[in-house]
Amino acid sequence: MEAKEFQFLVLNTKADWQKYKPDNLQIYDEGVRLKTGYQFVFEQQILSQQSFSNLETVDLAVDDFGQLYLLDTKQQRIWLFDAVQNYLQPVASLEALLDLPTNIAFSDSTIYVADESQVAGNTIQSRIYAFSRFNWQIRWVVSLPEGVKVIDLAADTKDGTLYALLDRGGQAVAKYAPSGQRIETTRFARGNIVKPTAIALAKNGTVYVLDSVKNYEKVVRFDANYTSTWINFRSLREQVLVPEEIEPSGLAVDSQGNVYVGDKRSLPQGEEEDRFIFRCPPSGGTVEPVFAYRGAVSKMTYNRTDRLFIFNSEKKAVNILRRKQQFLRQKQQELPSGSFETVFDSTIPGQQWHKLILEREIPHNTQIKVYYSITDNQWHSGDYFEPLINPEDALIRGDKEIPRPQGRYLHLKVELIGTEYETPLLKSIRVDFPRLSYLRYLPAIYQEDENSRDFLERFLSLFETFLGNLEGQIDYIFRYFDADVVSEEFLPWLSTWLAIAIDDNWTKEQLRNLIKKAPQLYKLRGTREGIAATVELLTGDRPLIYEYFQLENNSTNNETSEILQNLKKNYFNDNEPFRFWVLLNPFQIDNKLELQTIQRLIDADKPAHTEASIKVLQPWIALDNESYLGFNSCIFEPSLTLDIGFAISHENILNDTEEFGQIERRSRLGLDTKLS
Repeated sequence: MEAKEFQFLVLNTKADWQKYKPDNLQIYDEGVRLKTGYQFVFEQQILSQQSFSNLETVDLAVDDFGQLYLLDTKQQRIWLFDAVQNYLQPVASLEALLDLPTNIAFSDSTIYVADESQVAGNTIQSRIYAFSRFNWQIRWVVSLPEGVKVIDLAADTKDGTLYALLDRGGQAVAKYAPSGQRIETTRFARGNIVKPTAIALAKNGTVYVLDSVKNYEKVVRFDANYTSTWINFRSLREQVLVPEEIEPSGLAVDSQGNVYVGDKRSLPQGEEEDRFIFRCPPSGGTVEPVFAYRGAVSKMTYNRTDRLFIFNSEKKAVNILRRKQQFLRQKQQELPSGSFETVFDSTIPGQQWHKLILEREIPHNTQIKVYYSITDNQWHSGDYFEPLINPEDALIRGDKEIPRPQGRYLHLKVELIGTEYETPLLKSIRVDFPRLSYLRYLPAIYQEDENSRDFLERFLSLFETFLGNLEGQIDYIFRYFDADVVSEEFLPWLSTWLAIAIDDNWTKEQLRNLIKKAPQLYKLRGTREGIAATVELLTGDRPLIYEYFQLENNSTNNETSEILQNLKKNYFNDNEPFRFWVLLNPFQIDNKLELQTIQRLIDADKPAHTEASIKVLQPWIALDNESYLGFNSCIFEPSLTLDIGFAISHENILNDTEEFGQIERRSRLGLDTKLS
């Protein structure tokens, strides 16, 4: 069967794929694959009720290394918990200062704590304390007007600016400089915020406040110049995007600007857990659940390591979710999948389509499903034949009702199904028409019975596919002789044509380069230039080569003569005129296997009467000891090593990380202490 008997249509370019607006798919130059994105995965649970039953944790803060500062209202202490070492220790005892600590916030140099105490009658007096994170001395204290409570705290971890969410007053948020001075602003006007319960600070300085007034819950966003309702839970309930009974609680913002809100409603005993965290993208709009966590949320915080810390006061536990790049799932419990629809036009009504050819890569546990239908109508009704699973070269057939479908248009729906870490890749789709097979070369009697005809047609298609592919390979056999385009599995075969002994340590790219440069290298084989070019090809850098005759003392300069004599003693024994040395710079190879590979190549290329030695130079300058300017003359910064018998090298300065004055310690006014 000749190729010219067929016509074909093909999708194989980026522009082709972009026409069809793929759903949950990403388009690359090489083809189409599942869309990647960041999703949370469960990392660990800490602070279980059994291990920390003696703590009465009311709030927590997290540093950049994942260490937790726990505010214990029962013992009036701050505890530091290291999740990596699983180590808990008290860092500050505050019973002499505080009455009822309620909130805590973290910055690089300061820990902020909100406290409540009763004054005359039942009036509440709230204060905010700023403690040095290094020695727990008090930096400053501010008192709020009587009756005003601090609901939540958020701090800029870098500059230490503090934001305090207040339950009443004209301003919903009070802003404090690191020095404790209140920054007056009209930015945080309370407006329609009735019951504030949580505050979160974005990396760009945007402040979010959760208002939990029943049936009208919302997240309010305070930008630099305006205030807006960012998430309206009443609207989300109407769209059935969140449960009707949700009680929003906890608020966090990640490094990309996504806003997270939890759910703290009570569940009847025995009822299935369906409390999720909901994510709102930075562009606003709809919300979606975070499936990595189910349970009540009392407090959430996000740190610079892209981890979300969730405090569940019901279980006295903290769950850690880690943001990880995965292929995106569209619904809970479903595998990551994406699809697109397209239509091929043969321009001939009643056309009988022949076959589909897909160029694709399908890793383990992934699939490509191809649904198709054939009509004379350009607009598809939505009904498809049974899908083809992972097709590569498949006949286009019908079903029992329509065994030989005909029509001008071939409608395709292609679905890619992957896992969280694997995706199929669809490189091209080719459709051949009209329907032709080897059956037409047989006597007519073989085509009379419909069932027999269908079986024979499918049976002969096996030979048609095999022979057709073989003819296609023969037509384009020149591709197998081009090192730039030949597939990786044919590189070893192509290298045998050039008598290249393949080494298992070579990368495919190194082998391609060696095949391309082999003709030129053969012209230089056995020469100094050829050996240097081969080593440079494999390592990326040109070596130094010393031959015996180069160090013969023919100089009249005494200093030069002495240098040559020393070099000769270092590299050559007496009467070794046929030995040469190949010197590699310190970063030219990574391991001993690469060194052995270079030795084998040099042994194969050198003249038969010579001996070759290789030496990897050290990465330093030592006078009169193998230091070659521009080759291994490396200067490194001195490093501090703390160990048994440690030494502090030059240019290291030990300094206190504390930026502010401390009583009885580094407090020389005007020298290292400033009043602000």
